Amino acid sequence: MEYDDVLNSTNYKQAKVSDAMSLSVTITPLQGWDIIAEIKGRLNVENNNFSMGYPKMTLPGGKIVTT
Repeated sequence: MEYDDVLNSTNYKQAKVSDAMSLSVTITPLQGWDIIAEIKGRLNVENNNFSMGYPKMTLPGGKIVTT
């Protein structure tokens, strides 16, 4: 039995996406002075079909078109 067959037989659907990002910066304006900044971000998406509803585009003339 294949892995996908096992998941299908249990009605399991993976509908979760998780991603993380970290940014760290160290600035030394004067000797002996260290300024440290750190930013952390995390994205969790659950039960999203990732389809964009009613995508819109603006034409050069200013008209908004829904595709």
